Amino acid sequence: MDAASTQASPSETLRGKLSLAGTPLRRRLAGFWASPDFPARYPVLLRELYVLSRGGIPLMEATRDEARRRGDRASQLLAAYLDRHVEEERGHCEWVLDDLAALGFDRAEEARRPLTFRAAALLGCGYTWTFEAHPAAILGFLAVFEGDPMTVPFLEQVADRHGLPRSAFGFYLDHARIDPRHSAEIFAALDAVAAADPALEAPMSLCALHALQLTDELLKALVEG
Repeated sequence: MDAASTQASPSETLRGKLSLAGTPLRRRLAGFWASPDFPARYPVLLRELYVLSRGGIPLMEATRDEARRRGDRASQLLAAYLDRHVEEERGHCEWVLDDLAALGFDRAEEARRPLTFRAAALLGCGYTWTFEAHPAAILGFLAVFEGDPMTVPFLEQVADRHGLPRSAFGFYLDHARIDPRHSAEIFAALDAVAAADPALEAPMSLCALHALQLTDELLKALVEG
């Protein structure tokens, strides 16, 4: 067997990096889902998630448009992928509002919630790597948020453990169902883009690690706040 046949693909390499670098975040998340303070802190997480999800569509649209403008083969592949993915993600921020409403919060008031510092930092990570490095970096960003989805049974157990309605977990439950496919598509797109231009593996990986770090900081502030 030659060396080429045993070399890890870019997606496999990134999965390994995220698995290693994501250990602190996974531990923090485990503590968060099990915390006795979870019912009070979960709406705070949903509010951050809402403004992030709301801003994610413009981020992906801007990235797709920049990829089209550049026009190289890797950018063409990325633009084609984002054309599909943007439409599949459109409106998902509304699911978060549904979850907040299920917890008793005013949906219209929550929809007016402004951008936060932490959400702006995460979205800014995506924009910066897209426009200062290459639009393909967005695949690393997406890998952090959709590459390792939770499961439906786990989320249902969290809801039941804390005495919260499962209807307040619609965003996470729906993504638990669709993100296994999204994850496979993201990593397949990443491999295709890296095959078209191997130099792009670096910005995709760096953007992913940057987004992972910022996500950990967000959760840490939420847990310790």
